[in-house]
Amino acid sequence: MEWLEDILSGIDRELARLGTDPTDVANSTKRRMAYAARWPERAQMEAHSEAAAGRGGKLNTMRAEYAAIRAALPVERPLAEAKEEAKGIVDSAAEAARLRYITPGAAQAMVYQQKAAEARMLQAGGAGPFPHLAAEVGITAKLGGGLAISEAEVAEVVLATEAQWLLVSAAIETVRLTAKRAITLAENEAEVDAALAAIEWPAP
Repeated sequence: MEWLEDILSGIDRELARLGTDPTDVANSTKRRMAYAARWPERAQMEAHSEAAAGRGGKLNTMRAEYAAIRAALPVERPLAEAKEEAKGIVDSAAEAARLRYITPGAAQAMVYQQKAAEARMLQAGGAGPFPHLAAEVGITAKLGGGLAISEAEVAEVVLATEAQWLLVSAAIETVRLTAKRAITLAENEAEVDAALAAIEWPAP
């Protein structure tokens, strides 16, 4: 495969440039370099994100090319190391699946939580103020169409959206934990790879 030959020769050139004899570098290190060269982190996230949306072509290609890299750079490593790497892949993929539905960032998560708290307080008869709900009046779309024209209508949208998100979040968490459990129980690296290949994230 020409792409693989290019990557491997590129790794050797980079190591030589750094004054390191490529033959002195473990294949496990070269594997990581090859993965990063062929599938940078952004490309990996895109592959998992598209798979979560029901378009698994890119993720299948990534897995096949990872397998080709492993075959070209054989390495004997503890099974625990392979499992740890696979679990990291699962966690990253789960986050990509979540980001199909929500905006990233800890601060944004706090905004979502505050909106939901204000919505529940309003529906419970609280006196307010409800600044986050007020900010969305005339902007947020109602689930049935049109714009929410009151804080009460915004609250309905916020809580309905939260309920939908909780269902999706729970489904993603089930897939994540099931995959990691399968990895834990794997008796060899082939079974670890099979556990990764079996993952199917909920589609939007």
